[in-house]
Amino acid sequence: QVQAVLTLLRLMVWLPFSAQFAVRLLLTIQVLGATTIFFLLGSYNAKHKRRFEEADVARKPLAHSLLNQAEDATSEAEVLNPFENTTWRLTFYERCKVALLSVSLFPIRLVLALSAFVTGYLLTVILLRLRLKAVAKLWLSICCRIFLFCFGFLYISVKGKPAPGVGVLVSNHCTVFDGLVWTAMCTPVIFAEQSNFQSAFWKVFAEALDMVLFDRSGQDSRMQARKLMAAAAAKAASGSEKPVLVFPG
Repeated sequence: QVQAVLTLLRLMVWLPFSAQFAVRLLLTIQVLGATTIFFLLGSYNAKHKRRFEEADVARKPLAHSLLNQAEDATSEAEVLNPFENTTWRLTFYERCKVALLSVSLFPIRLVLALSAFVTGYLLTVILLRLRLKAVAKLWLSICCRIFLFCFGFLYISVKGKPAPGVGVLVSNHCTVFDGLVWTAMCTPVIFAEQSNFQSAFWKVFAEALDMVLFDRSGQDSRMQARKLMAAAAAKAASGSEKPVLVFPG
C-alpha cells in the first residue's frame, strides 16, 4: 500500500492540474475513510468479548457428565474447540489492514461484483425469453463463480467426487456464499420458500435455476413440499436429474 501511494505521487507530477486535483481528492477521502474505520474497529474486540466468554463457558463439560469418566489419550491442546470463535480478535496490524483494504481493494471488488450481478441478470432475462433455459443456467453458474472471485475466492478446492446415485446434498449454511458455491460447482436442484421469490426480479433466477418453490405456511403445504423433495431426490438417485441441495436449519 505504501509503495503504491509513492508510485502514484510520482505519476501525479506528469498529470494535468484537473487530474491532480481529482487524485488528491480521492487520496484525501481514502485517508479519512481509513482513519475512521481504524478507530471504529478499536471497540470491536470489547463489543464481542461477551460472545467469547459465553462460548468458553458452553464448551466446559458438566461435572456429572459421563464423558468426564473416559480418559482421552489426546491432549487438550491438540483438540480443536468447535464452540470457540477467535476470528473477532483484531490486532493492531489487522485493524490497519482492514482499514486500508476497505478504502482501496473493497470498492473495486464491490463494483466488479455488482457488474457481474447486473450483467448476469440482464443476460439471463434475454436467454429465458429466447427459451434457452439450459444456457441461462450455465450462464448463472459462471456468474456465481465470477461473483465469488470478486470477493476473494480465487480458487475453490474440491476433495473427492460425489458417489453415483446420490439424491440429496446436505450442506452447511453459514453465509450467503454457500448457495453461490454450490451453484457455481454443480447447479443442484434447489428447494426454496416461495415467499422469498415473490418479486419478478428474483423469479428470474428461480426460473433459470429450476428452483422448486414451496409454501410451508400450513401443514398441507409442508407435506406437499416433502413429497416434491422426495420425488426430486428419487430422480436424482436414478441419474436423470441433478441432486437436491438441502440446507438443514
